[in-house]
Parts: sequence; structure tokens; C-alpha cells
Amino acid sequence: MNREEKLVELLAKQEKKKFDDVWAAVAEPLINEYGSLFEAFEKIALGTDVSAIIAKTWIGPVKELVEKNVVVSQKTLKGNAKIQSLSSDGVEAIKSILGEADAIKGCVVAYLGAGTYSIACTSLSFKECDKSLTKFVDAAEKKAKKLGATFEFKKEENK
Repeated sequence: MNREEKLVELLAKQEKKKFDDVWAAVAEPLINEYGSLFEAFEKIALGTDVSAIIAKTWIGPVKELVEKNVVVSQKTLKGNAKIQSLSSDGVEAIKSILGEADAIKGCVVAYLGAGTYSIACTSLSFKECDKSLTKFVDAAEKKAKKLGATFEFKKEENK
């Protein structure tokens, strides 16, 4: 029995119902909609409304089960940016360039020293992380060029 089946079994015990009845009422409609029970549980954990898929009487118990038993894993992509500005307002230029990361959801900047900054983007998939990181790098490069600063970026390899 896999983890999803165990969770449905737990839900059946909790609600004092037969496993097969709970499976038919909850698992089957969710699998039909999302392709797998795991995918459905992740969506529910992230706040997706499933009231159009399963009966209203099951919404509360399923949400409670998911909140207690399903952890959605986050993915992170990182890289280091080296930024230099020789202008008199160089610090402001660098702040402005790094400000581009603030505009992108899930990205954070940390100062490493000597004009080097760590950029980390976090999301639910590596594809989304990569999109965010690329968006930041493109925006930062444009801003650096406009402000007369140099911007170099090196992405860290996934482990």
C-alpha cells in the first residue's frame, strides 16, 4: 500500500467510513482531475479549491488530513552576481540593480563581500525557479548597462 492509500485509509478511520467508500468519494475524483492522488494532495496543500471535484462533506476532513500529513517541497536555484560601479553614486546604482530581485517573487539577495552577491530563487519546481532567476538576471543586466555598472552572473550547479 502506497502513502496516498495510507492517507485515504487514515481518512476512512477518522470519519468512521469504509475504505472503498472513501476511495470512491474522494480519491477517484481527485485522481481523475489531477492525474494522481499525490498531485491532488499537493494542490490542496497549496490552497487549491476542490469543492467542485469532491462532495462538500469531504472538503474539511480532506484539508485537515492534507495539512497534517503532506509537505510540499520547495526547489531552489542559486547563483553569484559580481557587480561593480565606478561612478560617484555607485552604491545607489548597485542597490538599484539588486532591487530588481525584490520585484521578482521568490528571489532573495545576500551580500557575500567584495562586490559579490548571492541570488537565490525558490519555487515549487526547478522550471519556475529558472524562470525567476533568468528574469532577474535579464533585468539586472539591463539596469547595470543603463547605469554604467558591470554585472556578471554565474549560476551554481544543481545538486
